[in-house]
Amino acid sequence: MPKGRHPLKGKLVCKRKHDDMGKVTHYKVHYVAKGFAQIPGLDYDKTTALTACLESLCAIAHIAASLGWELHQFDIKTTFLNGTLLEDKQLYMEQPSGLKIPRKEDWVLHLMKSIYGMKQASRVWNIMFNSAIVSWGFIHLSCEWCIYFRLSPSSTVIFSIHVDDIFTTTSSREEMEAFKALLQTKWEISDLGPAKFALGIAITCDCPSHTISLLQTTYINHLISCFEIGDAKTADTPMVTGLQLRHPDDSAPKPPEVLKWRQQTLYRELVGSLIYLAVAT
Repeated sequence: MPKGRHPLKGKLVCKRKHDDMGKVTHYKVHYVAKGFAQIPGLDYDKTTALTACLESLCAIAHIAASLGWELHQFDIKTTFLNGTLLEDKQLYMEQPSGLKIPRKEDWVLHLMKSIYGMKQASRVWNIMFNSAIVSWGFIHLSCEWCIYFRLSPSSTVIFSIHVDDIFTTTSSREEMEAFKALLQTKWEISDLGPAKFALGIAITCDCPSHTISLLQTTYINHLISCFEIGDAKTADTPMVTGLQLRHPDDSAPKPPEVLKWRQQTLYRELVGSLIYLAVAT
């Protein structure tokens, strides 16, 4: 390895992928880098997350519903493994435990492509994806870099990209098939068919009535289970009656019941989850 550099460590990450009803559809196992140990300026400089705004997804759904167009989803397999690292940004990684090459246990791996967990993995993928899409004649909105469109006298294609999920609508089924074939020339994709589930949101389309419904019932049930509030009772105002709020004294000792509550309650996670519900649907 070059002097002054250190190899990244890795670990296995196992995930369950769910459908719009919350059922497990398949299992995924990734060997990822421990990106939290990367040093800014040495191991990476810029980071970019390719995530579309929720308003973008709703806008595309609205266009599809009003014009009677189909909504479709594609997923690009092993997304981050497609990005090629630049020559001046070389990275190294320790050999996975249990898979070390005999008599070369102290050797390291020279990464040619990005890998899940790396700080810059999403940016490397973004650069590659944008380059390919633009070469096919697509234009991204100046106000929303995750929405691309292509217009022609006979067809229209509009889609949003959220990391590796493509949410698209086209003016005809033939154009949808042509767009799918275009993606397959560059990457291995999964054709998820008509849009049903995206970003934790269930999608129900009714083309004859030109309506699309967005639901988060599965996500809400997951929160109820995760935060163990299944037996909670409803209340118009979920606050203790007559509670007097005051600024806490950090120097004063905390009552045991407060310390216990703080350890058991994922307060920030709960607030963030409720904000996502409020913004999404």
